[in-house]
Parts: sequence; structure tokens; C-alpha cells
Amino acid sequence: MNVDASNTEKPKEKGLFWIPNSLRFVCEAVEKGCSASGPYSVNSELLLLMKTLSYIERSCIANYFCKLPWNLGSVKVLGILNQLRILTAAEYILSQTDDEHVQLVLNDLLETEFDLMANLVITGHYDLMVGSKISEYVAESIRRLLDDLVNDPKLNNFDYMHALNHSVPKEIYYKFLTSHLKIIVSMNKRSTKVAFASFSDWMKHNFDDYVLVSNFYQKAVAGNDLEVLKTLLIISTGENFVGWKNYLILLGLIAKHSSTECFSYIKKFIKDRLKLVAETGSKEIMAHLLLSIRTVLMFHDDKTETYDKWYKLHIGDMKFVFNATEFKAVISVLTDLVPYEVDEEYLEVHVKTSISPPVMCSQLCRDYKLLCRTRISDAADCSILLDNDDDLFTEAFAEISWEKSKAN
Repeated sequence: MNVDASNTEKPKEKGLFWIPNSLRFVCEAVEKGCSASGPYSVNSELLLLMKTLSYIERSCIANYFCKLPWNLGSVKVLGILNQLRILTAAEYILSQTDDEHVQLVLNDLLETEFDLMANLVITGHYDLMVGSKISEYVAESIRRLLDDLVNDPKLNNFDYMHALNHSVPKEIYYKFLTSHLKIIVSMNKRSTKVAFASFSDWMKHNFDDYVLVSNFYQKAVAGNDLEVLKTLLIISTGENFVGWKNYLILLGLIAKHSSTECFSYIKKFIKDRLKLVAETGSKEIMAHLLLSIRTVLMFHDDKTETYDKWYKLHIGDMKFVFNATEFKAVISVLTDLVPYEVDEEYLEVHVKTSISPPVMCSQLCRDYKLLCRTRISDAADCSILLDNDDDLFTEAFAEISWEKSKAN
């Protein structure tokens, strides 16, 4: 269709507003595009016309679109207007007064219009005037999406994260990724006792069974493993941490697919954490350390690195690293954690591995090993009962098992 931008008739009546035919034509095309139920594209002549609009005409088109109902084709039209710099996604969002409508729009953007999401994320980061408002909208949208994915992980496979990884500056992407990471880790809240009791059951499943976390790793984390690993470790070492399940699954995915650099980083991290245990006698730090190193060594492709070798080097021979006070602190914490242990495989390592004690620490080591042997006798019962998939059952049993071991 040929469009003659000059084919206009000015109204003779005084005081009437003159609307050029070109502007009227573009408005009609915009409205038609919003109502389109299928793929929508702008023909070359209309696109050329839209590029030649004056500043006032462009403002009129933007204002007109902002007042139209949001329909099936609206997201595609907004994408075109954003591309032509007539109306950005951020400008459209800020023009709306209904928060629920804004969330509806953002949900559509997360499904298909990743360039518009990039505009929002970048605006949220850089714009001092409206950035915080945009960021609030986006954060709420992400929270809602992730809540929905818990019930139906196939609703969204994080394609938008893959696109943003290649379209926004890394600093901004890592910040956006971290906001996802915090929510995902906090989704499956489990106590430390339950994490030990459920560890083998969580890890025996194929990672593909954990659709939400697996999709997130593939689309958002892969290629950024080291940065995500650092952030994940910071999150998981926070006070009163309970996001064990998704933390360990993500850690396992990183260990399985990551580079030697990541493996070296986690080993150094674990070594430093063990020193912190020796200094503070913290049971929480040791629990995090044990669950983390078991996960990493289970999935890392270097099979010469095993848990029994790690345990021998860092626990069995720790008298060559720590003084007697620090040695006692580590053994005492390990002893306190024995009631948490359920996996016979790890208890056997603790029993069979010789520990070289400093002076006056031999009895402490013997008591620790004796408690491990006693715990092994309960491990068979634990493994049978923990086949139950009910998380509430698992938590209740872990509590009973812990109290029983304490009494012994």
C-alpha cells in the first residue's frame, strides 16, 4: 500500500485539530497490530513512514499506544515501537497506573520479547530517576514467575536469561542473575538435619528431574559458572541458611559441567572454611563444608578426587596443620554432627580413616569413631524409612533419629 504523507486536507473550521493522514494511518496500523492474533510484521512502506515521523508525531503515536487495551499483538507492536525508539518498554511501563496490568505485560515480555526485557533491566540499573521503580516491577514479576514454575516448570524455560546474557553488560546480568539465584535457593526450605538425611535421595536423581533448577542452570548459569559459584557460596553461608536442596542441586550442576578453575576455587573455599571451623568451633560451618564437598566430589569429572582422600588429607592429617586446641574443636564439631549422619558410605569413611591425634587427643578421636560405628548400626533403618518421598515425613524422621543418636 502506497502512503502519501502529504495527502491531507486542513480543516477550514477554526479551532479544530488537524491530524495528518500519515499519522492517522500509523495509528490505525498500530491498533490493528495490537489486535492481531498471529505473527505481526510491519511492511516496508509503513516502516519507512514511521521512521520519518516528526518528534510530535512520534509522541502522539507513543501516547496513543499507551492508551490502547493490551491485546495478543500488543507485545509485538511494543517491540517495533521500541526498536524505532518511538516508545521504550520502560516508558510504557511507567505510563501505566495499574500494577496488575504491568505484571501482565511483564509476563508477556518474559515469554517472547527479550529485547524489551533488556531495556527494562538496563533502565533499572542506570536510570537514577525511574530505575528503582522499574526494578521493583521487574523483581515482582520474576518472583511471581518463579513461584509459578514451582508448580509447572514448563511454563518458562528461562530463554530470556539466555538472551540477556548476550545483550546486556555483564555487571548488569550478574546482578539480575543473582536476584534469581536468591529466590531459587530459598524455594525449598530444609533444615540442616533434613539436608543430611535427604542428601543421598536428592543426589541419586538425574538432574533433569529437577526441571526448574536444571533449566535455570542451562540457560542462565552455563558459561558463568565461576561467578555464580562465588555468589552461591556467599548465599549459602548466610546466617540460618535453610535453602539446602536447591543449593546442593545447583552446586552439583556446576561441579558436573564446570572447569578446573571452579574446582580449584571450591577446594580452596572448603580448605579456608575448615580453618574457620578450627578457629570458631562452628557446627553450622562444618555442616555446610561436609555437604558441599560431598556434592562437588560426587559430580566432578576428576574421579581421582574422592571423599575418602579428601577426608584423609584434611581430617586424618590435620594435626600437621592445626594446633591441639584447633584439632579438638574440629573433632568436637564432627562428633556433634554424627547424629545428623544417615549415609553409611560417609560414616564408613569416618570410621576407617586413621586420624593422627596430637598429644592428649587420642581419647577424643576414639570416642568420635565409636559414635560413628554406633551410628552405622542405625543407618540401615534410616535408609529404609527415608525412601518415603514425603518431605514432612523426612523432616519428622530426621528429628527423631537425631534425638535417638543424642541419647546414645
